[in-house]
Amino acid sequence: MELLPFVAVLAIMYLLVMRPQQKRQREQVSMLSNLAEGDDVITIGGIYGTIVGLTDEVVDLQVDAAGQVLRFRRGAVASIPSSAVAHDDDEPDDDADVDVHDEDGDEVEDGTDVRGTLGPDVAHE
Repeated sequence: MELLPFVAVLAIMYLLVMRPQQKRQREQVSMLSNLAEGDDVITIGGIYGTIVGLTDEVVDLQVDAAGQVLRFRRGAVASIPSSAVAHDDDEPDDDADVDVHDEDGDEVEDGTDVRGTLGPDVAHE
């Protein structure tokens, strides 16, 4: 009877800590094995890129529009961004309405110069 509380604590620890970790690890292994060229990914260092080359050990990522390619170990891929899963393209919506307001909160018409409204701490280019 003295061991019952100890066994109960171990069982609770297993259910709350170890099982979720094992599930995350299985999901990570599955994600890494299903990578393909053209996938948008995020590395463990926070670098966003598109896979342009792929082997069993190495992933080549294009990280900018100029074609800069970086090589990473496959395990360095942390995730696939949720925006890449939800949207087929990263093109902004040209029909989106954007409201611009001046420092008094009044809406500014399109084409109006609003450079003086950024505040005293913002340098203008």
